[in-house]
Amino acid sequence: MNKRLFEGIAFIALGVSMPAMAADMPVKTAQSVSIFNWSGCHVGAHVGGASGRTEFSDPTGNNFAPQGAVTNVRVRGPIGGGQAGCDYQFAPNWVAGLEADFSLADIKGKGISDDPVFGHKNLLTKTHGLASATGRLGYAVDGTLFYAKGGAAWARDRFDITANPSRGFTDWTAVKTRTGWTAGFGIEGVIRDNWSVKFEFDHYDLGTRNVALIAPDDRPKDAIIKQQVNAVKIGINYRFGTPAVVGSPY
Repeated sequence: MNKRLFEGIAFIALGVSMPAMAADMPVKTAQSVSIFNWSGCHVGAHVGGASGRTEFSDPTGNNFAPQGAVTNVRVRGPIGGGQAGCDYQFAPNWVAGLEADFSLADIKGKGISDDPVFGHKNLLTKTHGLASATGRLGYAVDGTLFYAKGGAAWARDRFDITANPSRGFTDWTAVKTRTGWTAGFGIEGVIRDNWSVKFEFDHYDLGTRNVALIAPDDRPKDAIIKQQVNAVKIGINYRFGTPAVVGSPY
């Protein structure tokens, strides 16, 4: 009798406690799981390296190389600078934004061409800075953003043509700001609160243009110069405001 009474009391107690236990258990709802929201503005810095090529050709064949001949100068060097931009997340994992960046650079190289009259000429090129204003579109997976970007680009360049650099002077030189376009892709990830890090590849195409190089006596020497640069950047961003979260779709 006592055994049956005890079993009955235990059964009733278990039936009463089960709903309470179920109420205390966490339920996976749209409100209990959150993902990072990329909407907002940011500033940051980056470092990296760049390489590419600058092509020299003589439009007349009378300046530094036979007409139609192309001298391909390989360039490379470090870069470093900063960026700033704003993003907006929508639909719900897509992110659109605008960003501007500027890099100080030491991207340089030297080639040798054949002057039709005086023999070899040394062709030197150096990029002192790169800048861009781009739009970007990405897909966010929680605190990780995969994106592509594209827009306008600028380069601050110096071009030199000299017969013998060891003589201590340049025969002809030009300092130009060139305009072109850029396209690239990258990945950015949140590391803590308002901070994120990114890895990015950018291609810069500064076009093909006629450049008038000036000698010490102001005699110009024309060159057709084509320029392309590829850059790899590692950067860090600070995102303004309190990091926001949005509900998970499940």
